[in-house]
Amino acid sequence: MNSALTRDTQQYIYDRVQQLRAGSAPDTLLFWAIRGLGSLRPLRARMRHIGGRIHYIRGDHAEAERWLLAALAAGRQDKASTHNYLGRSQCLLGKFADAEKHLQTAIDIYPKNDGYCLHMADTLRRQGKHVEEEPYLRQALKLRPNSAWTHFCLFQNARARHGVEQALDEWLDSALANPAMEDPVIHPDWWLVHRSAYTAERVEKARALLAQHPDAPDCHLLLAYLLRYSEHPADGVPHLQAASRRQWELVHGPGTATDFKTAKAPVFLVMGVAKSGSSSLYQYLCMHPLICRAMAKEINYWSDHHAAGPDWYQAFFPPLPPGARQISGEASIKTFWDPQAPERIAREAPDLKLILILREPVARAYSDYNMNLRLGLEARAWQDYVDEELAQSPRCPVDEEELPEHFAQDRNYLMKGAVLPILQRWLRHHDKRKILVVQNSDLGKDTTATMNRIFHFLGLPDHDIVAPPRMNVGGYGKQPEILQRRLENWYAPHQQALQAFLAREFP
Repeated sequence: MNSALTRDTQQYIYDRVQQLRAGSAPDTLLFWAIRGLGSLRPLRARMRHIGGRIHYIRGDHAEAERWLLAALAAGRQDKASTHNYLGRSQCLLGKFADAEKHLQTAIDIYPKNDGYCLHMADTLRRQGKHVEEEPYLRQALKLRPNSAWTHFCLFQNARARHGVEQALDEWLDSALANPAMEDPVIHPDWWLVHRSAYTAERVEKARALLAQHPDAPDCHLLLAYLLRYSEHPADGVPHLQAASRRQWELVHGPGTATDFKTAKAPVFLVMGVAKSGSSSLYQYLCMHPLICRAMAKEINYWSDHHAAGPDWYQAFFPPLPPGARQISGEASIKTFWDPQAPERIAREAPDLKLILILREPVARAYSDYNMNLRLGLEARAWQDYVDEELAQSPRCPVDEEELPEHFAQDRNYLMKGAVLPILQRWLRHHDKRKILVVQNSDLGKDTTATMNRIFHFLGLPDHDIVAPPRMNVGGYGKQPEILQRRLENWYAPHQQALQAFLAREFP
């Protein structure tokens, strides 16, 4: 792969290479060739860099780290791109200190690359270091003032530091003041759909932004979300439909979208508990060639927005014709906990297939706590919270009548591990053949086999998954061993009952 090749040609080769199935004959021959060329001293460092980049693109970051470290050892210490890919892989492996070191080296070597600054900012964001993150975002924006993605990253940073309302106001003012900006990226999701985000002034700014970028899906989506809590929430439905139609036609061509009144309804819903892997699971689902992504992962229609009506919900999904082979679905974890959701779905979408993802509850609770700590939503020490919660609830609930009123609150980390009573509630309304229970540990250990089990449940053919990095990785240390043991003991009766129930009902 000669350096005389153009950047576009090199990228094309990398893109073609990543499509090779890991372990296949062409893949094996490719890496034998890379190793062979790497035995030639002048090419050794370059070949290790190429191998590392291929693994990085595939999402095999442990192998990418190994190859890229070898590239540095072979003489690429002064190459910014090697430090960048290595730092990015280490970030996605959760090795944040190493990632910061290599990404800073990449920036020092080539300070004019905005991508390096964004990768450093993302590494800091995943650790909750939002104050340290902002200067790198500002540096990236200085290098590319019209980058919509950098503006969105600054919005995320401001949201973590100041709250969504102030961040949204700053983002709207910045976007309106820069009409030359690329089509705005905002990805409004669960964080925006609440009453406090709605004001008439924000709606008018969103309309003005849409006038500047009439074909931008995110501008339609933002306005629809804001209108959700106006006096006329149905006014947002055409904007949801416009966003969905635009996203579909960007891929499939103008005029290919079907009418939403006859469009194919969603087929599946992923639900569960925060920090159980729903983001990664949904990402893997959408890698199947016959699954089309919804406009938002967490629509929360069956729990929070049922009053918006079925047209509002349907507009989030691609406008597939009724006879299309493709299917669509979404992932809204809050649905599992809402007491009205099981009956609503049984009544209005009886054919919807339900995928429940579960995770070992102690690790899940501690991960959930640390996420809120990074976001600035939690101030309590973990031990203080555990002491208080276990004093109030000496036993983890096994039956629904044991659940306290506050069990499903966002910062009730321990009680959200009591999934058995909620699963029993769902089975009162749904045939168990409509529900597939997936363990997060299985998803991590054998991604392809686990995903093919899910694809069969959805009536789809097998599809090999080359697992990309797990989504929403955070950085935090282990909890004290004494707390680990206390919580394992607290959960033990529930876990024993849950495993027996799953073995009996979902063999």
